[in-house]
Amino acid sequence: MSDKRKPIPNLDPIFEACCDPEAVRYDLSTPFIRDGYVAATDGRIMVRQKTGSKRQDKGTPNANTIFSLTAYESEPLALVLPSNLRRHDDEGSVLLRDEPYEFSLKAKYIRLLLRHGVEEVFLPVLDEDSSITYACRFVKGEIEGLLMPAWRKDGSNV
Repeated sequence: MSDKRKPIPNLDPIFEACCDPEAVRYDLSTPFIRDGYVAATDGRIMVRQKTGSKRQDKGTPNANTIFSLTAYESEPLALVLPSNLRRHDDEGSVLLRDEPYEFSLKAKYIRLLLRHGVEEVFLPVLDEDSSITYACRFVKGEIEGLLMPAWRKDGSNV
């Protein structure tokens, strides 16, 4: 099925960067509008921003649910993203550390965030509640984002 969604004008370029234009699932290939937000995701990173549009793109991920299932400390711990990554290491992971927290993030997503002016991520609450999404949060003006880490300090995949 091809993606027949109408283009969304005046979007920050980070929205297109967070899509996967070659995705098998067409709902991950372009930004979309649902429940009062414009959003974009490739399944590992997601951004959203409030919009005044009443448009509802069908068959798209529910960004509001995903964001609501992500918990954070009342004063989230911010980690500055490293800008000195090796040039050709997009598939590698980078360990972000601020004891007692450790998260590994894919280098390609760190580069994506840095290219779009995001310099820090906020770590999630770590607990054993399986209903919590363990994602790093970031903001760029009015744009909110989530980035799934590759693993966390206790060795579990997230």
